[in-house]
Amino acid sequence: QIEIEEIRSAVELLERRLRINSSKMLKARRKEKEGFVKIINLTAMLNKVKREYKDLMAQKKKNEDAVKGTNDDHTKRLKEFVTENERKFADLKQKHGEEMHQAGIRELELQNQMQKAFDKTERLTKRKKTS
Repeated sequence: QIEIEEIRSAVELLERRLRINSSKMLKARRKEKEGFVKIINLTAMLNKVKREYKDLMAQKKKNEDAVKGTNDDHTKRLKEFVTENERKFADLKQKHGEEMHQAGIRELELQNQMQKAFDKTERLTKRKKTS
C-alpha cells in the first residue's frame, strides 16, 4: 500500500512536471513563433527600405544628370554668346578702325596746333614782359 502511494505520488509529481514543462514548451514555441514573425516583418521592412533607397538613388542620379545637362546647355549658350559678341566686336573694329585711325590723326594734329599756339602765346608774353 505504501509503495503504491509512493508510486502514485511519484507519478503525480512526474505528471505535474510534465504539465509544467509542456506549458513552458508552449510558451517557448509561442515566443519563438512571435520572434519569427518579427524577423519576417523586419526583413520585409528592410527590403522595403532598400527598394526605397535604390529608387531614391536612381532619382538622385536622374536629377544630377538633368542638372548637368542644363548646365552644359547653359555653358554652351554662354560660349556662343561670347563668341558672337567677339565676332561683332571684331567686325566693328574692322569697320571703324580706319575712322578711328583718322580721328586719332586729327586729334594729334589738333594737339600739335594747340601746342604751337601755346608756344606762340608764351613767346609773346615773354616779349611783352621784357619790353
